Amino acid sequence: MSKSAAQLDLEKPLESALLLSLCGVGCIVLHQWHSSLQQNTRTMLNVLDNLLRVRQTSGQTVHALRRGDDQVLRSDSEGDDARHKTTLAPAAFNCIVYGLPNLIVA
Repeated sequence: MSKSAAQLDLEKPLESALLLSLCGVGCIVLHQWHSSLQQNTRTMLNVLDNLLRVRQTSGQTVHALRRGDDQVLRSDSEGDDARHKTTLAPAAFNCIVYGLPNLIVA
């Protein structure tokens, strides 16, 4: 079954955010690109946990994704000084906020 042009447009994050904001939605959290079902589930659980349990704003929630479980620590060992560099997985930058980053779910 093929999708219509309107359905394909809704799959684009920027167009979806524009349409939702025109309808009155104040804060939209969307993915920028495709990710796996497991990554989507992990992201959704982290977002909901930070919004509802930790009571962070939507901007803080998305920022927490960039600091969270998606970090891979690698050591750069030169001599006795082992320095740890934080390398973020690309999935950490997939989720973005359109609209108001100070929204708190009551």
